Amino acid sequence: MAAAYDGYAKTYDSLDGGPLATALGLPALRVRAAAAATGDILEIAPGTGLGLAAYWASRGVDPPAAGSRPRPSLPAGVASLALADISPGMLAQATERAAALGLAVTAVVADVAALPFPDASFDTVVDAFSLCVFVDPGAALASVARVLRRGGTAVLLEHARSPFPPLAAYQDATASFIASPVGGGKGCAWNQDVRGLVEGAGLRVKAEERALGGTMTLILAVKSG
Repeated sequence: MAAAYDGYAKTYDSLDGGPLATALGLPALRVRAAAAATGDILEIAPGTGLGLAAYWASRGVDPPAAGSRPRPSLPAGVASLALADISPGMLAQATERAAALGLAVTAVVADVAALPFPDASFDTVVDAFSLCVFVDPGAALASVARVLRRGGTAVLLEHARSPFPPLAAYQDATASFIASPVGGGKGCAWNQDVRGLVEGAGLRVKAEERALGGTMTLILAVKSG
């Protein structure tokens, strides 16, 4: 998987960003997700860092002017920000984007299912649109739960199976094609039961917001034990 995403690194922004993503409301969803992230934060599978500007935007801070190199710092309410991605190529671009945005980050190449952090290391773990590509999403969420502190929050912005039966049936029928290289999904299973996976990892869902006919979900889940 790491090698595949290294290959995607140069074109990833055109696939997951740009006018279509904006029209679908993805930047606004990223801002709502970032607004829920506080304290010591880990963002898993950040890709090229498309969501990093949302940490500023969610606090009402304008991004730096193009070409500037602001001194690295952190938004209000953020004590630290770590990034973990299995792809060195993706992570290199995310680190470069963080520098351009003036975000102080620590970057680690890691498999989310085996995060190299001690138990209870973070107040918040953020993931955006990556759960669908993990080989074992249950193991990934169990790893997320392990590194969260008691009372900490997993902020998950994900592709999900719609609660509307006709749309859910369409997702089920097209899931294999969408996940294929021809379908452009980069292996993404866009019909996952995200809430079920979250609860299966022992996390308690405290809030859920659906978008795009329920095919995207923003879940805030708490580690209570």
